[in-house]
Amino acid sequence: PGLAGGCPKHETYGANPQYVLKPSFPASFTIEVSQRSATGDRSDLLAFGVVLLTNKPGAPFKAPLSKKKLVAKTSYKAVESMSVDVTLEPLAAGTDYVVLPCTFDPEQYGTFTVTVSSDEDSSFTFSPREAPRAPRASVAGAV
Repeated sequence: PGLAGGCPKHETYGANPQYVLKPSFPASFTIEVSQRSATGDRSDLLAFGVVLLTNKPGAPFKAPLSKKKLVAKTSYKAVESMSVDVTLEPLAAGTDYVVLPCTFDPEQYGTFTVTVSSDEDSSFTFSPREAPRAPRASVAGAV
């Protein structure tokens, strides 16, 4: 529970798994997300896709999605694999490319694989994004 936020049309989209993609220089990339049928037939495949956004490291995503943060996206279909091709350049410090694989609707759970490839940039990095930090609360008391 809590890791299937749906697509950016839903306020909960920031709850999806998130990955940081860091190109080492300007290059073309393919981002692919795939899923497997749990039963062996395709009737249980979820309508899913992938969204590429920019955001500050560790900052939560807020609804509604700002069009300025959207870099690329796929459509949402109940298929085994979806991909998007993009040309990216390194971003200034303080901004990340964030890959969000997501189902169209929230609270739909399944197993997925995200693959990023580039024929031009063999030294890019792709790693899980650190979870956004919740605001801290302090409690004072006496013992």
